[in-house]
Amino acid sequence: MEETSLIMSSRRKSIYTMQNEEIILKCLLAQHQLYNKAKKWSCLQLAIIVILPVITSILSLYSDIAFIATIFGIVTLVSFLMEPVVNKHITHTKTRAASIQEYIDVTLFSQVLGCDTIEWGDILSNSDALREANSANGDTSDIKNWYSDYSNQNKFSQVFHCQKQNICWDKDLKQNCVYSVCILIFFLFLIFVIFSAYNNLDFCRMISILVWFVPLINHLIHLHLDLSGNIHALEKLKELHDSIENDSQNCDNEIAFFKLRNFQQAIQQNREKGVLIPGWIYQYHKTFFQKREDKTARDVCSQTKPKRKESKR
Repeated sequence: MEETSLIMSSRRKSIYTMQNEEIILKCLLAQHQLYNKAKKWSCLQLAIIVILPVITSILSLYSDIAFIATIFGIVTLVSFLMEPVVNKHITHTKTRAASIQEYIDVTLFSQVLGCDTIEWGDILSNSDALREANSANGDTSDIKNWYSDYSNQNKFSQVFHCQKQNICWDKDLKQNCVYSVCILIFFLFLIFVIFSAYNNLDFCRMISILVWFVPLINHLIHLHLDLSGNIHALEKLKELHDSIENDSQNCDNEIAFFKLRNFQQAIQQNREKGVLIPGWIYQYHKTFFQKREDKTARDVCSQTKPKRKESKR
């Protein structure tokens, strides 16, 4: 059964305008809060599996090693038992957040294209989206105008550039996270060397302490590999999107919609599989990225381009 959009408007508006409708902002707030919950669970997992063993290794310098070994054994057992449960909860929460973002995108894109949301595939129902939106509490003023202003572009171009903006944001955030991981690994190594020299540790003692850092090193290496894999996938998506842009002027409306829909589904799959980016990295780069994307939108809109015929599909 087809559902009526929760965005109620007497005439078709631009994506830039509709994204600030109350229901969309509430959904976006719910999505942000769910991602934050997933990040908190991820931090808990990091603390149990990675940080506690490191603290234990430091304490072993000043305490009875047998007592420390017992603590480490307990920590290892607890982390082993909790990891599947925590991973499942993180995945579930992240998937919920991604499904809300997909609902937001599809609702906005469907409104501007004049099509039904069901044509984009399986998304949240209006009732589920409304329930998620009502679960969110907080100020929405800081999340307005997420998509840059392509209002003077034709309907297909508006969707195209919003999809492209999603990819650019995600790729750049993950790239900056990779840089942060590399810097962290370097400083941890430097701190370890300075710490060892300050405490006059011999080589054997240094190795015995370093073993306790294996969980942290392993976590950072896997994080780097996962981020690199995500970035590679996003680069492939960008190449695909560039090919859509090059072919867009020669496509009729049906083919253009088919390409945008398939690409949106690829974006959604990437969101569900993507690595969670720490909130401080997002907040640190948010203003710069937003200004950059807004400038790109102004540059695009200032160029005179022939508009696609706005016929109904």
